[in-house]
This record gives sequence, C-alpha cells and structure tokens, in this order.
Amino acid sequence: MSFMKPSRYNNFMPYEGKYIGHNGLSNRYVLLEPDLFYLLEAARNEGGIAELKDVHPKFYHYLRENEFTVADDFDELQACIDRYSAIGFDETRYELHINPRR
Repeated sequence: MSFMKPSRYNNFMPYEGKYIGHNGLSNRYVLLEPDLFYLLEAARNEGGIAELKDVHPKFYHYLRENEFTVADDFDELQACIDRYSAIGFDETRYELHINPRR
C-alpha cells in the first residue's frame, strides 16, 4: 500500500450547503457533499488517506488524479518551484500586463 497525504495546497470552504475545494498546485476544483467532505476530513485527521481507496474508491481516485491527495514522498514545494520555473523562464512566451489607472 502506498501512503498518501492531503496536498498542502488544498483549500476548502462552505458553499450553499456543500464544500468547494481548490488545489492551488493543480488549479483544480471540487464540489463536495458534506458527507464526502467529512469523510475526507476524518481520513486526514486519522492519517488514513490511503484507506479511502477501500471505503470510496471513486472518490479516492478523483482526489488522487486531481492532486488533492499526493504520495507521502512527493515534494510539493519542489513541484511548485519547477512549474513556476518552467513558466517564468519560458523564452517562447511573453506576457505583458497593463494595469489601468483611475
């Protein structure tokens, strides 16, 4: 069994009786029913993210595919630095942002 952990870049907030989640690293969103959110929180608090695979396989795979959960040995900070470097130093792209003044 591979050990999993919740991404450090997850943010969840209540939204119209449900919970909306965003992962800042993958830039993906999820809208969860309260039961699924509480299941995720219980797994996180008990250190049993990998056990979600037995309890709710479809939910487990969704979280994993969208980087809401990652392998224990995955270095999220380094992945963030690598993605920034790939975009920030890409000489094939140029972006110009003009901010209007009042």
